Amino acid sequence: MERLRIAHVVDSLGSGGMENGICNVANALAGSGFDIHVCCLRERGAFAERMPEPSQVRSIDKGPGFALRHGASLRRLLAAMQPDLVHTHNLGPLIYTALASRFGRRWPILHGEHAALTEAERGLKKMVLRKGLYRCCRRVHTVSRSLTDELLALGFRRPAVETVENGVDCDRFRPAAGEDDGPGLPGLEGLRIIGNVGRFGAFKRQEMLVEAFDLLAAEAPGIGLLLVGDGGPRAEAVRRRVAQSPFAERIHVAGFQQDTSPFYRRMEILAVPSTTEGMSNAILEAMASGVPVLTHDSCGGEEILGGTGAGLVRPLGDAETLAGALREMLEAPETLASMGASGRGLAVEKYSLAAMARRYGALYREIAGRGG
Repeated sequence: MERLRIAHVVDSLGSGGMENGICNVANALAGSGFDIHVCCLRERGAFAERMPEPSQVRSIDKGPGFALRHGASLRRLLAAMQPDLVHTHNLGPLIYTALASRFGRRWPILHGEHAALTEAERGLKKMVLRKGLYRCCRRVHTVSRSLTDELLALGFRRPAVETVENGVDCDRFRPAAGEDDGPGLPGLEGLRIIGNVGRFGAFKRQEMLVEAFDLLAAEAPGIGLLLVGDGGPRAEAVRRRVAQSPFAERIHVAGFQQDTSPFYRRMEILAVPSTTEGMSNAILEAMASGVPVLTHDSCGGEEILGGTGAGLVRPLGDAETLAGALREMLEAPETLASMGASGRGLAVEKYSLAAMARRYGALYREIAGRGG
């Protein structure tokens, strides 16, 4: 069978949940009739090396702001790749791909939305722009049912919007086999670890998590905080907030990690206070690792965890509420063990990486006219 050439268009392949998902799907599909390329607008990013063919990740080195010339640069890059289909991710890449592809006439477009629309994105100008650009696409997908429902409620009905739920590699992300199954974490030896994994953006609210940890640490000397990740607009602010903590010696910032799986095996709880998530890869990875999850109720965590017994979904509006929910979990170790086991079972049964890859593969073939 002739290989189907897919060109992803992203801002970059920097560290992040969406980028992680692209790498996972690309590697899962690489040996089954797909040739995966990536066009990065701004820079290649650290995850480029995780792709099946890193040399097929290229960038147009776009600077800040919008400029029509970047559409021409992307058109030249796509023309060199000659894809059968272009898969765009979030609004910025869709704008430039629409320009580069003569609004979808030169190459068919599958567009993906990976997070709930922010207040700014719900403004009139962005809404009109998004609706117009969606009409250039053969199909639009989200990564969770709640995101699909949100788009439909906002009037995005052409083309059809469907859900392709995120998946997780349950072989790589697995429960700890013993106390020493994980990396050494200076300052956290022997402590019960609350963790967070992700880029440092405003909606991720790691600074609020540090504030909540300070409230807990004052009364609980046996807990520590682990932040895994780097980059994003709040990176320096998060590091400053950690340095200002009176319990900074019990906070470890691990930075960017190509493989986060060993770090989950050191956590007792994953805390996800994000205000906007589609279907959080970090939540799925924690579940596969047997780690209970605490998540905010305004993001996709409710869809994953609601009624499953694998974690808590709470309105985490401020540091005091977040600290209270963490305290509740830490004071019930037997419940934590049950949550971890439930999460692992749910990840294996419902959120496999293989199922996600098969769904994307079927969509690619359908849109490119290659059948099943």
